[in-house]
Amino acid sequence: MSLNLRQSSEGYRYSIDAFLLADFCLTHKGAKILDLGSGCGIISILLAKSCPNCEIVGIEIQADMIELAEQNLIRNKLSSNIRFIQGDIRQISKHFSNTPFDIIVTNPPYHKIGSGRINPHPGKASARHEITGSLMDFIHAAVHILRAKGYFYMIYTANRLPELILALVQNELEPKVLKFIHPRENSEANLVLIKTIKKGKPGLRILPPIFIYKAVNEYSNEVNSILKRWKLV
Repeated sequence: MSLNLRQSSEGYRYSIDAFLLADFCLTHKGAKILDLGSGCGIISILLAKSCPNCEIVGIEIQADMIELAEQNLIRNKLSSNIRFIQGDIRQISKHFSNTPFDIIVTNPPYHKIGSGRINPHPGKASARHEITGSLMDFIHAAVHILRAKGYFYMIYTANRLPELILALVQNELEPKVLKFIHPRENSEANLVLIKTIKKGKPGLRILPPIFIYKAVNEYSNEVNSILKRWKLV
């Protein structure tokens, strides 16, 4: 399941976050999957490789990212079960009407406007800050196009977890599984993986955490096992 991906040399570059989310997402044969804010296509392509019988769509607002994603489809010899469209997730109904999805995944911007320095590069700025879509915009898009009892998966910054949980519950996306991500042991969690079910019953499981590094510049055994799935280590 080797991976061959191009990404921007100057703009936003994907990180370990994408691999953690793809590994966390449980798919099933024939599932219809939507990747909100798909960027260069990394998460969609990982899911397509792990579930070749799934139908996957990535939606991304930036034209240059769509071009990269299309190139990555060719490089990875994928085309029959995956496609990308340029569009604004804040206008999701314009792109998908009467076509509910079974699974929705997203790695949205983590920071509010006015929180921290905004990167001067437009691509990096919109990937990190809520310039082209806020947390609520991504949640509203997901709940609008997800079927009842469908699954919504996110990776998000841990310091906004209370806001995230409240927004999900208010929009009938019931949190079911939570997994904290720590840079290393004895450090605070900086990210969180979450699985929700639309109109699901209450009941939350908190899984053991992930530690990214076991030493300086050395991934933990768990992260290495995730990367090995795509022959990256």
